[in-house]
Amino acid sequence: MAIDFQHGEYKNNIEAWKTVADICGSLSLNDYLIELNPADTSKDNALRNEQYKLRAVFYAVAGYTRRGMIGTMFQKPPIIEVPEALAYMETNCDGAGISIFQQSQAVAFEVVGKSRSGLCVSYPQSEGEASKADLLAMKVYPTIHYFKPEQIINWRYTTVGANSLLSLVVISETEEVEHDDYTVETIEVLRELALTDGVFTDSKWKKNKNGVWEVAESFAPTDGAGNFWEIIPFTFVGANDNAAQVDQPLMIDLAKINIGHFRNSADYEDSVWFSGQAQPFMTGVDANWVEVMRENKMYIGSRNLLGVPEGGTFGFASASPNPLVRQAMIDKLDLMVGLGARFIQANSAVKTATQAEGESSVQHSVLSLVAANITEAYTQCLIWSARYLNAPDTDIKYAVNQDFTNPTATAQELQAVVASWMQGAMPMSDMIAWQQKHGFVNPEKQIDEVTNELSVVDVPDLGE
Repeated sequence: MAIDFQHGEYKNNIEAWKTVADICGSLSLNDYLIELNPADTSKDNALRNEQYKLRAVFYAVAGYTRRGMIGTMFQKPPIIEVPEALAYMETNCDGAGISIFQQSQAVAFEVVGKSRSGLCVSYPQSEGEASKADLLAMKVYPTIHYFKPEQIINWRYTTVGANSLLSLVVISETEEVEHDDYTVETIEVLRELALTDGVFTDSKWKKNKNGVWEVAESFAPTDGAGNFWEIIPFTFVGANDNAAQVDQPLMIDLAKINIGHFRNSADYEDSVWFSGQAQPFMTGVDANWVEVMRENKMYIGSRNLLGVPEGGTFGFASASPNPLVRQAMIDKLDLMVGLGARFIQANSAVKTATQAEGESSVQHSVLSLVAANITEAYTQCLIWSARYLNAPDTDIKYAVNQDFTNPTATAQELQAVVASWMQGAMPMSDMIAWQQKHGFVNPEKQIDEVTNELSVVDVPDLGE
C-alpha cells in the first residue's frame, strides 16, 4: 500500500465535503449551474450561458446558517482549566500564535459543516537536558494542531488484546520551499503517524526528483518521563461521536437545497431578463413607409409622434414572467427553514417562546452534541500535552458551552421566585441559580459570592 493511498470512506465523502465547502463559502458557484443546450457548441450558445450565469443570484443561506451556528456555540467563552505549565495554550496552542479558543472555533466550523475534523498533539524532536532548558525558555513545547477532513486521507485501527488502537493516520499537508530567486514553491507533504511494535513514530514523506514518495524525516517522540508513546496522540472530532467512521456532513442537505435554489434563481433571472425586453412591432407597414419614417426621423423612444399607415397598428410585445420558477424558489426557502436555516427577516412576526423553542430545538440538539465532542477532544489533547511536560493532568478541563437556550422571565416570575425563597419554600442556592439562568445575576459569580453580597443588603418586605 502506497503512502498516498486513500481510505474508502475518504473517497466516498470527498465530493460531499467539497460541496459543503463551496456552497458555505460561496466558491466555484458556476460549477453548480446546469449548462443550457450542452449539445450546442456555437459561440452564440456559449455567450448565452455566460450571461445566464452572470445574471444568477446566489443566496448564501447555508453559509450564513453555518456561521450563525458557530456564533451561537461560542456566544459564551469556553472554560479552560490547566496547570501552569500549559497556561500558554490560552494564547498560543499551535505555535503560530492561535489561541485554543480560536482553534476550537475553526474545528467547530469543520464539524458543523462536514461532521469531521482531527486534532493531534505534536512535540519537536529533542533530547535530554537540552530539551528541558529549551522548555524553560519556551523554545520547545507541545502544540495542538487541527486538520480538515480533506487532509486526513487514510487511517487504520489495530486490535491489541481487548482494545482497538489507532495505529495509522496519514495527513496531507503543504510546505513552502524558498528558492534563490525569491520565489516560493508550495509542495505537498504527507505526515504519517504510525504505531509500530507498540511505539509511536512521526514521519514526514516528500516526493523525490522522480516523483516517488520517500521518508524525509522520522522520529519517535518521548514523553516528559522519557518514555516512548504507546498510542498515537491524535483524535477524530465528529458530529455524532469522535470515532473514526465518517458521519454524513451536517450541512450537505441544506447545501443541496441551496444549490437547487441557486439554479432556480438563474432560471428566474433569465426569465425576468427575457420577458422584460419589450419588442416593438408595427402592422400594415411596407418598404415605402419605412423609408418615410427614416426621412422624418421617427424612431422609438424619441417622444415624437410615430405615425403608422391607415389601418396599421403599433405596440409592444412582452412575455409574461414565469411564476413557476419563483414559486420553486419560495418552496426551497421553506425547505431550508425546515432544516434549520437562519435568515435575517425584517418585520418578522413576533413568536411565542414555545414557537421559538420548538423551531430551534433540533438545531440546538445538534450543536450540543458537537460542542460535547469538541470538549472531549480538546480535554484529551490537553492531557496528552501535560504528559509531554510531565505535568499533572488530574484537573485539566476544556469545556465548550452546550447550553444554547436564552431564557427570559417576567418581573412577576422574578417576584414569585424571591417570595418563595423568603417564605422558606425554595433554597437560596436554587433562587440564585434561577436568577443566573435568566440573566438577573452574573452567571460567572459563585453562589457564595452572591450570598455574601446579599447578606449586607437590606432585603425589602415583599408584602409592603
